[in-house]
Amino acid sequence: MIVRGGVGRKERGGKMEQKKLMKLIILLIVFRVVLGAMHGVTGDQAVINVSVNNVPPEIIEVVITPDTVSLSPCPDTTPVMIEVSAVDDNGADDISSVELTALTDSVGNDASSNLTTSLPVVMVYNASNGMHEVPVYLKCTTPGNSYIVVVSATDSMGASSSANASFSVQTTRALQIDFSALDFGAIDPGNTSVIAGDANMSTPVAPTIKNIGNTKMDVEMKIEGVLFPINTSCTLEGTTKTLTTTPQSFGVSIAPGNAIAADYKLFVPIGTHAGTYTGQLIIEPVAA
Repeated sequence: MIVRGGVGRKERGGKMEQKKLMKLIILLIVFRVVLGAMHGVTGDQAVINVSVNNVPPEIIEVVITPDTVSLSPCPDTTPVMIEVSAVDDNGADDISSVELTALTDSVGNDASSNLTTSLPVVMVYNASNGMHEVPVYLKCTTPGNSYIVVVSATDSMGASSSANASFSVQTTRALQIDFSALDFGAIDPGNTSVIAGDANMSTPVAPTIKNIGNTKMDVEMKIEGVLFPINTSCTLEGTTKTLTTTPQSFGVSIAPGNAIAADYKLFVPIGTHAGTYTGQLIIEPVAA
């Protein structure tokens, strides 16, 4: 009886320990479930909103090449390259166009008539240098002055900005004649021969002088040779000068692009030996 009673107490003690262990395991499981449930309940989400403003493009630089222009004589035109560096904080691809919009002189007057194309002119993007560029062509009669180029950059939403840069055009004095020789023919000593000019550049037998520069000009002449100095005269717009080896100015004022007649007269003095005489006529443009 004592032995059996002792064994029963041990069995009951072991069962009680097992129950406690089971309760602890159950509590741990419940805690983990409750903890997981707590995380699931407290989780949530929110919508994030932002509005990005559109900003206009910014023109960083305007480059004009050359910045001092020497015009080609008429009828040629002279190229000038306009280059623009522009950026946009909304992205480079947001720039929809860059244009040359105006050309003014130093006092703000519209000078776009000196270009061979009308404004505005759209520039082309050059990926090799990252610049928007366009060549423009100045007419040969563009007056010597300082000029201001105005450019603008516009984005996809129509926002724009502008900038300017300047260049100068030098004074160009140049003339053109339509004759390569003055042929006075055969003249007896003591007589005179006249070659009448006109204002038509397509008639070389009738001498013409044309202003192909960009400013008003006077004309200066001299003549060289055995027979011709002192015996030759020229008349321009009613002014007659005796030609010598020293340059003579006529005091005329020929506007750019205009042409005038040049009349020449040669007197052969008595005592001039028979033969063929050749000389050289030198004509230069000077300030009017």
